[in-house]
Amino acid sequence: MPERTYAVATCRGSREEMMNLYGRLEEWIGGSRYEPDNEEGVYSFEVNPLKPVNPSDIPPDMIDAIHFDIYRAVRLRD
Repeated sequence: MPERTYAVATCRGSREEMMNLYGRLEEWIGGSRYEPDNEEGVYSFEVNPLKPVNPSDIPPDMIDAIHFDIYRAVRLRD
């Protein structure tokens, strides 16, 4: 993965709060000196703390509380 600058947000809460956080992160980027970095080969990603359980082992409809970090690739505006 290429080295990049990332806007990072920690998501803790319900699925609705998660969706709101994605929107707030994009709003923050839009109002900052950064812009989304959508260059080919650049990725944004999510990091889950895998303790005490791996969230990938739980069916999505069974998850009540969400906890992960969103890393959104950004670059300085021209």
